[in-house]
Amino acid sequence: MKLIRYVAAGLILTSQCVFAAQDNPKFGVVDVRQIVEGSAMMKTMAQDLEKQFNPQKEALVKLQKQLEESTENLEKNKATMSPKDRKALEDSINDQRNQLAQSEQKFRSEVYQAQNESIGKIMDQVKVKVSEIASKKGIDVVFSSNEIIWSNPKIDLTNEVEKKLK
Repeated sequence: MKLIRYVAAGLILTSQCVFAAQDNPKFGVVDVRQIVEGSAMMKTMAQDLEKQFNPQKEALVKLQKQLEESTENLEKNKATMSPKDRKALEDSINDQRNQLAQSEQKFRSEVYQAQNESIGKIMDQVKVKVSEIASKKGIDVVFSSNEIIWSNPKIDLTNEVEKKLK
């Protein structure tokens, strides 16, 4: 995080040197988080991911129920089970736990990757719209408001970008 701040500070200082030759550089600010979280594209993405990963989610729930049933069966019947049967059931439970853990990890990884890809696509569209607005208004640099402590509301382009994305 510190590295990002140092890089951002360096870019700002460098941009000041570049803009020193210009008369009045213009800056803009965009709240990227607000744009992404409030966008129709984000809502559509969430629905698409839900549809895509719902079968896997249901399979995980089924595996969890099977594990719970096996564990309950062991607890209820272990006093009357032969050592061989109890050992077989314990091994089966351990296998189910391992399978569930691996399946959950794979599921989380796939969901995370799909979310990142979708957000990347949304961000690409946001960048295009920001670029269009900045060019139209003659703005030289647009910063993310997440990295700015304060800015004049007059230079906030967030609402314009949101309108362009609809």
